[in-house]
Amino acid sequence: MSVFYWIIETRGATRWSLPLVIVGMNSIVLYCMSTLLEPWFTATWKRHFGSGLSEMFGRPYAPMADSGLFLVFCWIAAGLMYRKRIYVRI
Repeated sequence: MSVFYWIIETRGATRWSLPLVIVGMNSIVLYCMSTLLEPWFTATWKRHFGSGLSEMFGRPYAPMADSGLFLVFCWIAAGLMYRKRIYVRI
């Protein structure tokens, strides 16, 4: 934590940390999305595009590919919320 503080706050190198900032600003939304939307997203993706993309890296790695694709979907949603300055806080 102190290394990140030194890099970001002291040296001012903030450009590389934007993906982490986007996840941190909407972490509650991402948690809810992962709980509520993940089964729906996976079923919808496979229904419309088939399971060929998931099994492109091999059948044992298909769940990891599905999770990675869902991660990209969630990060894009969080990025759009960050761009429009929509933050969910408790």
